[in-house]
Amino acid sequence: MVDFFILSLGGFDVSLGFLFDYVSVGFFCRVSFISGLVFFYSFFYIRGTVDFRRFVWLVFGFVFSMFVLVFSRRFFMTMVG
Repeated sequence: MVDFFILSLGGFDVSLGFLFDYVSVGFFCRVSFISGLVFFYSFFYIRGTVDFRRFVWLVFGFVFSMFVLVFSRRFFMTMVG
């Protein structure tokens, strides 16, 4: 379990917590495998087009958001401190 402190507002501490367990790691491995296949296929299918860089950044953004979604304990949890 990893917690990142974001900010403190009026006595509330806002942090982002990540929990790494077998279920979340397994799910993220599946998401990474499928995303890797999409990257591999897109490299041969649209590598010469203008939109290739945009597509790669969109898929990367999706994979990163799935990382945050899968591993977060709660999106933003507040603790009275």
